[in-house]
Amino acid sequence: MNETPSFPSVSVTRATIALFALGCATLNLTSAETPEVVKLPDLTIYGAKDLPPPEDWLYGRMDDGTEVLTNASERASKRLLRDFQLFQQALEVVWPLPQTAASPGRSIILCGRREKFNDFIASDHNSTDIGSTSLFVRDREQAAIVIDLQSTTINLSGLEDDEGATTNNFEVDPYKQLYREYVRYQLSQGGHPPAWLQEGIAQIVMAMEFAPEWIIFGKIDSSAYQPAPAAAATESADEDEAAEASLTQTSVGDRPFNVALRRRALIPLDKFFAVTADAPEAKNPLGNNRWAKQAYAFVHLCLYGENGRFQQAFGQFTQRLGKEPVSEALFKECFKMSYKDMLIELRGYISYTNHTYKQFKLKPGGRPLSGAPVALRDATQAEVGRIKGDAQRLAGQTDRALNSYRVAYARGERDPALLAVLGPAESEAGQTERARTMLETATKSGLTRPSAYVELARLRLAGAKTKPAGNDNRLSDEQLASVLDPLFKARQLQPAIPTTYDTIAEAWLASAALPKPDHLGVLIEGIRLFPGNNPQFLRVAELYRRIGDHTTATGLAEAGLRLTKDPDAKARFEQFLASLPSAEKKP
Repeated sequence: MNETPSFPSVSVTRATIALFALGCATLNLTSAETPEVVKLPDLTIYGAKDLPPPEDWLYGRMDDGTEVLTNASERASKRLLRDFQLFQQALEVVWPLPQTAASPGRSIILCGRREKFNDFIASDHNSTDIGSTSLFVRDREQAAIVIDLQSTTINLSGLEDDEGATTNNFEVDPYKQLYREYVRYQLSQGGHPPAWLQEGIAQIVMAMEFAPEWIIFGKIDSSAYQPAPAAAATESADEDEAAEASLTQTSVGDRPFNVALRRRALIPLDKFFAVTADAPEAKNPLGNNRWAKQAYAFVHLCLYGENGRFQQAFGQFTQRLGKEPVSEALFKECFKMSYKDMLIELRGYISYTNHTYKQFKLKPGGRPLSGAPVALRDATQAEVGRIKGDAQRLAGQTDRALNSYRVAYARGERDPALLAVLGPAESEAGQTERARTMLETATKSGLTRPSAYVELARLRLAGAKTKPAGNDNRLSDEQLASVLDPLFKARQLQPAIPTTYDTIAEAWLASAALPKPDHLGVLIEGIRLFPGNNPQFLRVAELYRRIGDHTTATGLAEAGLRLTKDPDAKARFEQFLASLPSAEKKP
């Protein structure tokens, strides 16, 4: 069997930024003492009779630090987590990825009872013919994967079985939905790949077959298609009865692209590539989703089809998408064919899937794939509120997130990790004094969540600005030090977040003291780490102008002007450059 390379190295970021290490310069300022926290505030939002019943969840932590929250049975949860570890190990064999220290904290939430998946999604999450039973959300600091274990069959319109008969039942394998979202997590580590690339790679990985001694990757075999098995985590009083009932219903499962698309028209490539990650097709990849299966077909063709004919072009195409928008002209330069010609190729590939795939057999005596048992225990209400609330916040359900945090707090939970997430949420809700008190307490515990330190610094800065104690109505040295202290603690933590550097710059801009070049070197570090943070260029340029370094100020402003596409931002950079002494300007 011929082997083809695994996934090419796909870069979709503007540039690869090397981490820039600068020693933390001594500020030579006298730090104000951190205010003593006498008593945390009471929450009167809920009375004792108004609190909802406590939620029963199990908590665990995997060897890689992933936190697990599950309300499925302990046996079913452990079985799924063991399989997931085997999957992770198999994926590392076929698709090795570098591990970065800056990876966000990660949680997996398994919803096995009482329709808890609905707590994380909008009420109109599924449409009539496409849907989803899984969710991946993240920001720079946290990531969450949420899996609906209850929905092993979802009701969607427009489905046909292999014989062409209509049905509304679509079978779902929760194990494979966990694979899909994990792939999306891994891809997000390198930037923001286009939605079609994420989905195509996810579906290839979902189809991977593996056992302790072997792995098969990239194989398409429509003759071997079987409907999705009953989910291991289904909470049925009588599993035999449930299985027997399922056999009486006509249903279809998640089929390979050459089965799913064989009687369906393909989407024109201009429309196909235009689908974004927040579009319904990308967020709901199950069911009657032509776009998702076309993504599977296109990526598989480019990586494994036609004896590797398109591999090089595909690599060039994905690399260039990190620097320029998708267009037919770009596509032609890479593939030497038009969108229409590629659709013809793709239709032929769907009809006659001429491909190679990879098969790995572990050497005799070698270490087989294995999954370590994950210990589960009853979750505390602080863990439930924090992990659920984080996932809800990342999913855009901010009111639900605040409620999850607050309910845990109202039950008497005072865990610093809970305070570290409740504080910023209270601040966003306008409860700044409450937020500051919580964060003052949380950050004394040595927690490793940078956003808590940054939000505390922001609240201290806002308070200091209302009563500036320095010259010219600016911050005094003591006020400045009280703001910078938590920011430099945040800077020492991973992952790095841009608001750390933004707030350092804002504090210096509000200060009566002038920064020294060493101090500003920390801000240059932030620009190197986050070159897309355009407003920071102007802040740091202004600080360099204040210390009389007009050459560096000019360079920063010109760099920001080149990078921005926003007309208002361009005008601000141009105005700043025009205000600099003419002798320092470049001709």
